[in-house]
Formats: sequence, structure tokens, C-alpha cells
Amino acid sequence: MIIMKKALIYGVLSSLFFAFTFIFNRSMHLSGGYWMWGACLRYLFLLPLLIAAFSYPLGNRKMMQHCPVFLNTVQRVFGMTLSSMPFWLITAAAAFLRSGLPSRGQLLQSFAVALFSGVIATILFFHATDLVKENPRQLAVIEATQCGEVIFTLIGGILVLGDRIPEPLGFSGLLLIIGGMILNSFL
Repeated sequence: MIIMKKALIYGVLSSLFFAFTFIFNRSMHLSGGYWMWGACLRYLFLLPLLIAAFSYPLGNRKMMQHCPVFLNTVQRVFGMTLSSMPFWLITAAAAFLRSGLPSRGQLLQSFAVALFSGVIATILFFHATDLVKENPRQLAVIEATQCGEVIFTLIGGILVLGDRIPEPLGFSGLLLIIGGMILNSFL
């Protein structure tokens, strides 16, 4: 049970750091940055930044299934990043041809996304799933912690970007998300 609690904390913390992706992406959009640069720069910053990766539960599960047992979390993340690099290089070339070089602000915000989401959040999430990978039910609970991104993104948008507070219907949706997370962790 201690391992599950630890994994749950890592999962929720990772969703907090993944939420920065949405906040910075919206900030780049509001400042007029070209969307393709925002999409690819964060992944291009990952390799020199600190061997990290983009994370999707299916990719993570596949990596856990097919990678040798001796590969740790950071090594799995590096493998996922390296495998996706050709796509991001092609995307960067297309962005350059359509809009020229990215602005300094877009570079800085993309770097922050790479750090918060690609390095910190992904490693926390992969470590959390690694702790419970032998138990499919616990693994599903840890994967469900990622819905916390919605709540953290909402709070960040209000505090950082000046977004409006949700109407009552929006709050009821948030309560459903929170209730679902709590209920899922007990079932």
C-alpha cells in the first residue's frame, strides 16, 4: 500500500507539471506565436536539456513491455524521445518554411514546457507507473491521475493568464473529474 501511495503522489505531481504545457501553449498563442513552433520546439529542447520524452500511457506501457528490465525510467524516456525526433525535425522545418524563426518568447516558453512537462512530469509519471506496473488496476489508477491536468491547468490559467473562473456548470464538471479520480482510487 505504501508503494501505491507513493505512485499516486508521483502521478498527481506529474499532472501538475504536465499542466504547464497547456498554460505555456496558451500564453504562446495569446502572444501570436506560430503553433507549429510551439508543437516541435519542446521536443527538440528535450535531448540537449536532459534525456526526456513525450509521454502517452500507451507508449509508456509498450516501453515497459518491450524494454529490457534493466532499463530505468530515464533510459525509457530517452528511448521515446529519440524515436520521435525525426517527426519533430520535419515539423520544425515546416514551421520555418511557413513562418520563419520562432520569437525569443516562444523559444523560452517552449524550453519551459520541455523542462516541466518533458523532463519533470514525464519522469515522475514513468516512475509512478513503474512502481505499480505489475498490477493492472493500480496502473490504471496512476494513469487516471493525469486528469488532474484539467484542474491544474484551470487554476494556472486563472492565476497566470487571467482566465475567467468557470460558471457553475464548469464547476460541476470539475467535481465530476475529482469525484471520478477519488472513486477510481478506491475501486
